[in-house]
Amino acid sequence: MDDLLYIYPDFLLEFQCIGSECMNTCCEGWDVRVDEYTAEYYEHLDGAFGDFLRQHMVRDEITNKITAIKMDEGNRCPFLNEEGLCRIQLTCGSEHLGHVCQNYPRYEHGSSNTALLVVVTSCDAIMDILYNRTQPVRLCTAGEKEAHISTTDDYKVLELSHFIMWGMELLQDENVPFGTALATVLHVALESEEAFEQNDFKTVDSNIFQAPEIQAQFLQAEQELDRDETSRAAWRFILGVIEAFCQIISQKKKDPKCGTVLWKPEMFSQSREERLKNIYAGWREVRKDERKISFLRRYSAVCLLYNSSSVPASQYLFNMCIIMILVATLPLTWEGVEKLSQREYLTRLAFLSRWFEQKTDVAGQLKHVVDNVFSPDFFTYVIALVELFG
Repeated sequence: MDDLLYIYPDFLLEFQCIGSECMNTCCEGWDVRVDEYTAEYYEHLDGAFGDFLRQHMVRDEITNKITAIKMDEGNRCPFLNEEGLCRIQLTCGSEHLGHVCQNYPRYEHGSSNTALLVVVTSCDAIMDILYNRTQPVRLCTAGEKEAHISTTDDYKVLELSHFIMWGMELLQDENVPFGTALATVLHVALESEEAFEQNDFKTVDSNIFQAPEIQAQFLQAEQELDRDETSRAAWRFILGVIEAFCQIISQKKKDPKCGTVLWKPEMFSQSREERLKNIYAGWREVRKDERKISFLRRYSAVCLLYNSSSVPASQYLFNMCIIMILVATLPLTWEGVEKLSQREYLTRLAFLSRWFEQKTDVAGQLKHVVDNVFSPDFFTYVIALVELFG
């Protein structure tokens, strides 16, 4: 790491690309931009491979400079060989991959002096780490804070990191009901959105300080509400999210993998009551699986890290809630889910994450449908999360 103050998840240094073993290659379906330094190298690479490389590049219509990799008809990178390995890396070395390819599944969010490194859950290797880990995910730092924090943007990144650290700890606290933890983190995020924009860090700190009181209010409200009525409302919303997602994905016929995250075919012809009965029965069994719930806590912590550093709090609220609903319940609808190996299960979850990281049109369509059908407010999401996770 260079001269910046880095803030990063503690498992990041464990990450290693699994290459040809990956069942969900990152060399497919992405818009892969090429940075200027790498483009200059590609432009002057000699030999047959240099010619082949330049034939598969997108160029700017005005400057004629290389800007991106041109995907093939199957939306796969043309440099991906039969073994699932990168021809550019094998021929030129990893140092001549573009920044996007070198860094994935890591992204950098920061200022001139500080960098918050986030990871995405669309990577099989990251999902393996999260599932097999036994300790909570934490944020670490490298570099001296005093030597790097000098501008407003630096302090903003540091404050954002402080919020994320707090949220990750709460989400993974086994002594706090998981649904209540999610609701509390989301509430503080929404309450702090304007303060973040105005660099009012004292208000953000105050909101975090008051979080235990908010958490207690959620627990109290849960006891006072009509349990049967709220449960029915929550499951109507949960089922509506699943139905909307599957209807949207079923129209993406160009992507052969979309079927891996769709519910089994017979569910299209089932009544809503039948669907709900099957999903609800399956979820009651999942709730008993402590390892899976622990994994979902770690998964939510990484989602918090990614979403809160890249989108406004209102959009982040939707993304976080919908992703957690789908990751928890959609696998219950998959064909032969009980026979899936751990690797196959995690690969499907990673592919599910891609529809929110990569296929942003799907997230937009899903939000539009959910808004039109349910007109959900914050408490609609809270009721659903508490119903699922307690």
